[in-house]
Amino acid sequence: MSDEDPTELRDSLGSVNTSFEKKSRSRKSSRSSSRKRTSSRVHDPKKKKKDSASVDGSSESMSKSRIRKSKKIKKKKLRMPEHAESEEEELIDWKNIGSGFDIDMTVITNAPQHEFLEEEFPHTCQDTEKENMILSWDKTPLDYESQIESVVGLEPSYLYLFPDNDVEVDYRLNEHSIFTEGYLNESHEYVRGILNQYTFDYININEHSTAYGGKVPHTNRLKKHIKKMNEQVVEEVDEENVGTSEGVQFVSKFLGTVSEKIKFNSVENKDIRTSLFSPKLYKAMSMSSASIDPRIKQEPYSVPPRTAMFIEISALGFDFKYKEPFFMELFLFDAEKNERVSETFYTDFNDSEKVQALMLNFMEQDPDPQNVCNEFVVSTGYISEHIYLIARIKGVFKGETSLDPYVKGTNISEKDGKKYDTDTAKAISSLGMYNIHSFWGTVPIYRSNGEFRLSWERYYNMDLYRPPPHKGPLTDELFSEMLMVPDSIKRLKPVDGRIALRCRPYHESSVHLSKLSNSSLFEVPPKVAMNEAQFICGNEVKYVHDFSTFDKPFPRVEVYNNLYIYPMSINLSKLSKVKNIQLNAHFLHGNASLDDFEEHILPAIYGKNRGKNFVSVHSCAINYNDKRPQWIDEIKINIPLNADSKHYVLFTLHNINEKVYKKGKGGEISTLIGFCYLPIYQKGFLPDTIHEIPFYQTPGPITFLDCSDDDILMQGKEMVTLQVRSKWNSSVFSTNKALNHFYKKCLVEDVDSVSPLLERVSNNELINHFHHIVSNLLFLLCAVEGDDEASQRTFLTLVKILDTVNSLTEETEWEKEVMYNPLLVSFVDNHYRNPNSASYPYEVLLKEWSSVIKDRNLSEAAIPSLRKFPYFFLGIIRRSLILSLNDSEEGWDLPRAERYPDYAQYIETFINALMFRHKNSPIPAVFNLEFGLFLNDLYQIMDRGVVSRILNMYIQSIVENTPDDKVRTIKLKLEFMKVITSFEHYVPLLVPTPTDVVSVDTLTNNFWRNHYISGTLFQVIEEALESNMSVRVQAIQIFRNIIWKHSIDERYTDSDRVLIANCYIPYIKISINEFENIVSNEDELETLEWMQCWLWVAKNCDKNILRKWWSMEDMDTIQIIINMLQFSLQKSEGSLLIQEIGFTILTLMECLLSDFEKEFWEEENFVLIRTLSLLYSPLLSIENATKSYKLAVMESLKIFLFRYSGPLFRGPFSAFCEQTVLSILIEALIGDDETTDIAMTLFYSFFKANYEEVGNLFRMSLGVTLSVSKIVALREDYIILEHIFGQIIQQSQTETLGVNWNKMIEYILGRVYRLVDYAYRIDTINEPEVKAETILYLAEESAFSTGLQYTWLKRLSDFHSKNEKWEEVAQCKLYIASLVSAYLNKLNNTQFWPSHLRGDYNLIAPSLKREPKLNENAINESLDALVFCENGYFKLLEDASKAYVKLEMWELAIEVLSLLIYVYKTLGNFQKLISVSETIARYSQNAVTANEGSSRIFGNFYRVGFYGKKFGELNGSEYIYKEEAMTRLVDFNSRIHNYFTNELQTEIKTLPNKPRDQLNIDPDENYIQIISIDAVICDELTKNRKYPSKVDMHFYTFEFSTEFPYSPDGSKLTEDVDKQWKQVIIFEVDRPFPYLVTRQRIINQRKIIKGPLECALDLIINRVEALQKELDLRPPNIKTLQILLTGTILPQVNAGPKAILQYFLANENDWPKETIAELRRVAHEFVRLCDFALRLNSRLLGNEQLDYQQVLGEEFAILRSEAEKFGVL
Repeated sequence: MSDEDPTELRDSLGSVNTSFEKKSRSRKSSRSSSRKRTSSRVHDPKKKKKDSASVDGSSESMSKSRIRKSKKIKKKKLRMPEHAESEEEELIDWKNIGSGFDIDMTVITNAPQHEFLEEEFPHTCQDTEKENMILSWDKTPLDYESQIESVVGLEPSYLYLFPDNDVEVDYRLNEHSIFTEGYLNESHEYVRGILNQYTFDYININEHSTAYGGKVPHTNRLKKHIKKMNEQVVEEVDEENVGTSEGVQFVSKFLGTVSEKIKFNSVENKDIRTSLFSPKLYKAMSMSSASIDPRIKQEPYSVPPRTAMFIEISALGFDFKYKEPFFMELFLFDAEKNERVSETFYTDFNDSEKVQALMLNFMEQDPDPQNVCNEFVVSTGYISEHIYLIARIKGVFKGETSLDPYVKGTNISEKDGKKYDTDTAKAISSLGMYNIHSFWGTVPIYRSNGEFRLSWERYYNMDLYRPPPHKGPLTDELFSEMLMVPDSIKRLKPVDGRIALRCRPYHESSVHLSKLSNSSLFEVPPKVAMNEAQFICGNEVKYVHDFSTFDKPFPRVEVYNNLYIYPMSINLSKLSKVKNIQLNAHFLHGNASLDDFEEHILPAIYGKNRGKNFVSVHSCAINYNDKRPQWIDEIKINIPLNADSKHYVLFTLHNINEKVYKKGKGGEISTLIGFCYLPIYQKGFLPDTIHEIPFYQTPGPITFLDCSDDDILMQGKEMVTLQVRSKWNSSVFSTNKALNHFYKKCLVEDVDSVSPLLERVSNNELINHFHHIVSNLLFLLCAVEGDDEASQRTFLTLVKILDTVNSLTEETEWEKEVMYNPLLVSFVDNHYRNPNSASYPYEVLLKEWSSVIKDRNLSEAAIPSLRKFPYFFLGIIRRSLILSLNDSEEGWDLPRAERYPDYAQYIETFINALMFRHKNSPIPAVFNLEFGLFLNDLYQIMDRGVVSRILNMYIQSIVENTPDDKVRTIKLKLEFMKVITSFEHYVPLLVPTPTDVVSVDTLTNNFWRNHYISGTLFQVIEEALESNMSVRVQAIQIFRNIIWKHSIDERYTDSDRVLIANCYIPYIKISINEFENIVSNEDELETLEWMQCWLWVAKNCDKNILRKWWSMEDMDTIQIIINMLQFSLQKSEGSLLIQEIGFTILTLMECLLSDFEKEFWEEENFVLIRTLSLLYSPLLSIENATKSYKLAVMESLKIFLFRYSGPLFRGPFSAFCEQTVLSILIEALIGDDETTDIAMTLFYSFFKANYEEVGNLFRMSLGVTLSVSKIVALREDYIILEHIFGQIIQQSQTETLGVNWNKMIEYILGRVYRLVDYAYRIDTINEPEVKAETILYLAEESAFSTGLQYTWLKRLSDFHSKNEKWEEVAQCKLYIASLVSAYLNKLNNTQFWPSHLRGDYNLIAPSLKREPKLNENAINESLDALVFCENGYFKLLEDASKAYVKLEMWELAIEVLSLLIYVYKTLGNFQKLISVSETIARYSQNAVTANEGSSRIFGNFYRVGFYGKKFGELNGSEYIYKEEAMTRLVDFNSRIHNYFTNELQTEIKTLPNKPRDQLNIDPDENYIQIISIDAVICDELTKNRKYPSKVDMHFYTFEFSTEFPYSPDGSKLTEDVDKQWKQVIIFEVDRPFPYLVTRQRIINQRKIIKGPLECALDLIINRVEALQKELDLRPPNIKTLQILLTGTILPQVNAGPKAILQYFLANENDWPKETIAELRRVAHEFVRLCDFALRLNSRLLGNEQLDYQQVLGEEFAILRSEAEKFGVL
């Protein structure tokens, strides 16, 4: 066998009889026959073509191709793969399906791998020396039917097999098919074809395999394996055995299982897993439960909705007591439109014995009590208040009478009444067969709001009226005029009589009518059972045909074949002896004369009440004594099904002589006057119009049809004619002659005449007879197969008809870019049958369609067929295929491989033609979708391998013509694959058998070979990844929906999903290759969907296959996989599925950690293990996770910690400890006893692993501190945290790992505990100063961690911002900015960023030089990337500047922005430099304005002392408080006093404003002393400024002073200048204000004693400063100026400047010369400023203050004089 030529081998291959298909089906042989109806034809695909060979001139090869003969299968021994366990010989079945398809691959039964031999497939192994070469192969699918044999016996079988009843054909009752037996016997041949459309029951094709879009599939047809998720509860650990002995004993238990050889297995057997697409949790970005199949199955054609009513005529009554026969006619009439809405309903109430006896005189037969009907159903197609029910009542013709007893108001005596009754009986005996219109009445049906006027509960009495005398009957025109003018009825004569009737809405779904007959008198069976009906009627009921017109035409569904004749008028005034004219109508066939016409009469005229159903004559009412009679009768004729030109209506006119019976003379009462006739067919059936029929008066044997014009009665030069109006009402015959001829031409296969005839058919007729026309065209198309020209012309005609009808029926539905015309869809779904011809439409239609679309000259037909009607043509083809198989001898038992063996050639030809037409234009999206649905349909009935090959051919044929077409092409492929993968039994098409991994390079190809459809999908998805966002979204939606359906499909168990997910493993490879594009995607939701899909595949697939593939990859690929895990976890944050995603990621991590342990320990791969380590913290931190999940993660973390401690604790890598310890401690705080014990033990393990690996605990020290600092918000767990630390310290003392092991743990945890203690205090502190100090303390204690330090500083800044302490906010921002700048200098190894080490921040934050500097390991920390960067630094300085702006400290804001100028200039960012410079310029102008005014008020300072034991640490301490300028001393005193009173819960006394040594303090009492103090200006800050600003005078203050009166000898204090002494106390704080907090402890104080001269000098200096400040104001403030002048110049109680000059300068030798000289200088300035101020005041004051100014001038003159006297001036 191995020596055979591969080509010969392939050529020798035949088909395989898939006996398995036969065995797997449960159908019985009798099933087909039981389905067939008597009217159906049985077709055999194998016999049919052979039988039609004589009819069809096609080649013999076509007929032979119908039958597929089985050939023996040659089997070849294949080489086993190298890794196989044995060298067993494997056999392979080859099969060539359909000519034109090459076999390019095979399946090895039960083998773990597919191997292809070079001699068999040279194109797959062309270069075996290159081990890593990707095998090239033809991407065509496997032979499915042969491949499926290889999995026979595999379980579960439902993963590989289709259900055996995917398609079933049954019949649905045609409710409109109601005919009497023999109705079709005598009819035209084409009429029988039309009637078959009405009589056949609908063929219902039940396709159970549907496009599954999220709804529960048909699980009842498959083996159920339902596994309920989330219902099992994890067994809880006994609470008595956990948490005991303070948790110490658990350490050995937990750590004792750790060894280097331990394996990760923490989550494989968990029972709390759920689906990644759980319906309750998963919310996709565009998930719809609607079916992907947009085809909406339509109901059969039906009558448009109408408003139906059930009317009961209960009685006809008159006040006149004598009875006579009356006959009632009722119909609906639209007065506004002047047209009848329904045909006429006949009834009467001639039930009395007397009347019955009278009627026997003129009735043709005895009254039939079974044919009496007083109830009818009628409907209207619209609702209008102008629709009336008209009642006409006929009485017996009696001639002229002198008495009318019925007119209201007529008094009839008993004698006259009896006489009238006698005369009536006599008249009836002679004239009973003649009648005359007697009364009429009317009632409107609807109200203006559309409701019924009549009701069922209450009878309505219709009033009756006499017609106007001598004006003839009330014609329809007169009715319309009268009803539209309400007052016109009042002019009529009312009658003492009425009709009683009632009405109710009629709904077929709720009414049971057991004796209902339609308008053609066929019995209509009830549609509702009697016990289910809301209304039941057992009487005779007739359905009155309505003439409603609709806005749009509709296909006819009911058989009615009637002609309505309405005689109108004739003028016989020329005939002198004619008075009372009666018109009789007959329906005849054949030429006849007056002598023998009765022999030709057909009883086709519908009878009336109590009579026969069909009668020979209809007699119209007489117009008394009128030679120009008018008639209003309706003559209804049933048209024969073989109607032709020899059928006509004969009208005979008679003169009725009533005097014959009145006078008792002999003679004929009725005399024939003449006749008229109206053929129903002359060049077409009778149109709806008014006809002028010649009146013939010729007697004798001349036949009617031979009459000439000479026989017409003339009246002058005008011939006498009878006017009649006709209404053709037939669903069989058309008044359009062309349409009737079309049917006939189709029968004789006259293609040339078909199209021209249809062009003459009106649009309404096209729609009315649509199903007949299309059925005939399909029949013709099959009949002329072999004649290419005729077939093409017929197909073109069909397309044209479809296009025309589609444009006429505007009510179309659009869904998913596909237009579905319900009219066309309903034909396909319900009304199509395979025509009775030699060929099937599924072949002929596709063949001609291919021919048309390939011919570019036929675009007018090709384009609509592809863009508008692919659903129609493909639907007909699909239905034709199914029906032909169903009607064959073997039926559905015919093996798939033998069904339609050559049909693939037709489809291949069609695809080639399609691509030829669209080689320069896009394939219509409509066709693309429909063709996918069509292939899904073919999967149900054909060889699935053949269908897959067709799929392959189509998908490979879709190529872009230009670069711009790429997106459109990918979208087409995606939409196509979306349809294919939506097939309900898509999984069996995948053939989900395990596929082994041979090499990385062949991974995709191997999977593609075995799972063709998923491979094709991934090929398209891979193309989509390189396209734009809309295409990517479309791709993910398709694949996401597929696996979503797998997840919720109840047919599959978890083990089934493993086999299914194996088919999608290449998707992980795609995700790896495209990971960078996925990460860079801007649409986060799209990215999340992509990653969730690969996680689903990785979670559900066989991990052995996955790990085998991974083991062959390089470490670069492994790094991408790790990055994908990390990225997926980040993107899943907040998802309801986060726990399941965590489980999945943990499982994949453990696989990697087990498989690559050796590689991970290599130093160059440390980054990989560290990346993996960072996943444990977010995995453990998932909110609302179950306990079992948390334990699983901690168990995995335990193993990971001891197996990879080296890469974790070596080098500058702290993130793992920080993040993971945080998560562990949180679990210890919030978990139950067991969780807490495990978390504590794991926490201790971190210390131990760190120490054993590097000999110190630096990494854990930092990690623990940072972790604990982030969980301080959990206040209720404070005691638990203390407990945890205690247990760790206790456990460390049981082991001796090193010299400092125990002390290091105790020191680290002790410090952390202190931080926690302070952190917990924060929220309990109400005093803002104390809280701020606590936060600052935590920031200082956290200086070892820049990140933690920043956290506390930011919190301090936010706290100040909340309290509007803007100066402190600025200081916090500047402190953080200094850390950021130092970080940037260290990170970039530069020095151009500002540094507080160089004093760059001294002018704006002088206290920074004494604050903790940047931590040396800051660059190794995970810092906030948005803060510790250039933009973060810029923002911090801008925020600090804005804080100063809020206080109008423009000078400091400028200083801050000056740092930005330096940085922007260094960086070369001149655009930012312009912006900052403009801001500085604006602030500078604001500073000038502020310095000229007095609007700025700076803060106050208070010294607070605490004395008393209750104050604890505060006892004896003193603080400087900085308060806002508007805070008064009394307010501040109250706040401090109240706070400490409430805090200490004791009485607190207030001390007076005295030095402490002068206070009398009781040690058992508690005191507070609050003193207002002044800031001492810092010379260090102002000495370098020539003109210090006002802000400078209040900035950088760390000394504060207060003054007390003083007596050196202890004597009483006095106001004398020479005896004034004072004591000045200077308080000093550690750091200058403004600072990070608003209070500081006083660290030092000193006293200064000043004598009389120093006190006097201070007083003059203070006055000078006050005057200078006032004079600097712009504009000046006269009020404050005058207050100052008054206190300065006018005499005061205390000694003023004048007294000072008089005393000290007069005795200057008694005082130090330097001080006297300073006094002279200050006094000189004082007098000068007083002079300026006085002159300024004189200019500003008004006339009313001149006296005040004069007093000031006089006092100043005295002051000036004294100054001159002592040489001051």
